[in-house]
Amino acid sequence: MDAVEAAALRAHLRRCPPCRDELAAFQRVAALLPRPRRRRGAGPSGTGASRARVNGACAAARGRSPSG
Repeated sequence: MDAVEAAALRAHLRRCPPCRDELAAFQRVAALLPRPRRRRGAGPSGTGASRARVNGACAAARGRSPSG
């Protein structure tokens, strides 16, 4: 995730308690998992897909379309 996506995610999380709660749950689970070794040359995709998934999940939790 690039800096623009990260900033958008932080802004979204400030105004979306369900997504904050879900992220906290994922972080607790992720902390228990072993960390894979990073492959050489692997990097962020920069596609905006992460932001789209978060917005879609938040909208689904509220029973709305991702754009509204």
